[in-house]
Amino acid sequence: MYTNKERADAEVSLSTEGEEIAVVVQVKGHPPVIDQLMTYLEAELDELEASR
Repeated sequence: MYTNKERADAEVSLSTEGEEIAVVVQVKGHPPVIDQLMTYLEAELDELEASR
């Protein structure tokens, strides 16, 4: 994954159990990239939850 703040390696896994969705994100990279990615993921997960 490339952003405007360097590069990070991200691995995402998704699992469901009943109505619950678990998302596991492992990130290796430059700390500002990780912060930017987490902000993005939180927004996406909030959107997903709101749409359910």
